[in-house]
Amino acid sequence: MKAAFYNISSNAIAKIWTIGISIIVLPIYVKIIGIEAYGLVGFYTTLVGSLSLLDLGLSSTLNREMARAKSLNKSSESIRNLVFSLECIYWLIGLLIGVTIFYLSSTIAHSWLQSESLPMSQVILSIKLMAGIIAFNWPVSIYTGGLMGMQKQVGYNIINIIMATLKSIGVIFVLTYFSPTIEAFFIWQFCITLFTVLLLRRLLWYHLPRFKFRPKFSKIELSHIWKFAGGMLGITMATFCLTQMDKIILSRVLSLSDFGFYNISWIVGTSLTLVVGVLGSVFLPKLTVIVARGRNIEIIDSFHTYNRLMISLVTPVGLFLAFYSREIIQVWMSNDVTSEKIWLAVTILSVGSIFNAFMVVPYYLMIAYGYTKFTIIQNVIASIILVPLLFLFTDYWGLIGATLVWLTLNLGYNLISLPLIHIKMKVLNSELFKTIFYDMGIVFMISLIVIGLSGLIYSSVWALGIKLCFFVTLLIIVYGIIILFNTEYRRMLKKIFQRVN
Repeated sequence: MKAAFYNISSNAIAKIWTIGISIIVLPIYVKIIGIEAYGLVGFYTTLVGSLSLLDLGLSSTLNREMARAKSLNKSSESIRNLVFSLECIYWLIGLLIGVTIFYLSSTIAHSWLQSESLPMSQVILSIKLMAGIIAFNWPVSIYTGGLMGMQKQVGYNIINIIMATLKSIGVIFVLTYFSPTIEAFFIWQFCITLFTVLLLRRLLWYHLPRFKFRPKFSKIELSHIWKFAGGMLGITMATFCLTQMDKIILSRVLSLSDFGFYNISWIVGTSLTLVVGVLGSVFLPKLTVIVARGRNIEIIDSFHTYNRLMISLVTPVGLFLAFYSREIIQVWMSNDVTSEKIWLAVTILSVGSIFNAFMVVPYYLMIAYGYTKFTIIQNVIASIILVPLLFLFTDYWGLIGATLVWLTLNLGYNLISLPLIHIKMKVLNSELFKTIFYDMGIVFMISLIVIGLSGLIYSSVWALGIKLCFFVTLLIIVYGIIILFNTEYRRMLKKIFQRVN
């Protein structure tokens, strides 16, 4: 329990830090390099997300296998050979991706991106630098998956915080004192990425169990995981159509400036999913171990505990973003034009992200059991329905239309998939009401009522300091009420106070 507390705490601190620092510096980036150049940064993130298909489901597989290794008494040789085999595959894929993008850089710049004022030579060089960053960043996910599965999140997160700080703040120094160009931005990102991947590789191999012989590429070890990895690949491919297609389409049809605005709204509106990912990286190994024990009561209790914790942390912030998106963006960007252009998109994305968080723990429980077929079928059906809607909505409403697809997707998951998951998984057969009412409903209604009523008090003419105090106080009140309504949270706080005293 102590280790879990440290892992959750370190993940939360690291994610809050990395998200917070990236959000704080974003307006500075836009001010120095311009919104059109920032559109290239958005294209880079889209490129990385689109190429996630080539992950082959192996990073999630390694996370699961490292979590199961102790329970299954796997030998040191077997574990090291598996890691080395996956490492070889990842480095090969990364280099192939990098070389391909490098040689297609001119074609991408001329035939795909809609540059209005940036010189084409700048765009081409930027894409070439993206190729290098992606090549060396690719193996990061395998090292991350291994460390997460081994419950070594503290060391990983220390590195993550340091590297995120260097990436975000260091580049401001480079842009300010050396060259205020998009090329300088990507050169700095390349240097930090190379250092990061080498550091994470060292950390993972340091924590792996010792063995007298050097690790070797093992087809046998890979054959043991291909079935699960194949299922994860299917999930990744289906999810790709639902989470990346909007950005691919918009990067083609919008100018780099407008695509930059969309990227800003996406960062704010879906920032919750990053927090969800952090909690999920802790919950998945824990659920995997609990499922391996086969104790149904323990599985059910852990499922509801993690589900309530996820929803309790995410929902208040999500609804706060939804209700006060215009005010938050005005304070953050200090630009009324940007605020008016993206506030509605941020509101829609924030609500969609809340419903997305509702599905995460049920999804991770299925992964812990090794069930991947359901998610594949679910996402394939959703793709068939929603991808045509994406083209239609973006054609009529542009940026707003793409965000409506995100909201529709996650609403559909909650209305259709959540009940089906409880039916499919025998351990959850009688738990649907408890999941909807106790895990989700109480927290959602408390947050909705308190944040909704706060609009009766809030005034747009308040000074900046008063606004910030109001926002912080509002969230503290919401979380305080949630704790008062939950005996489990009160019991946890009581234990913490007793230890302090």
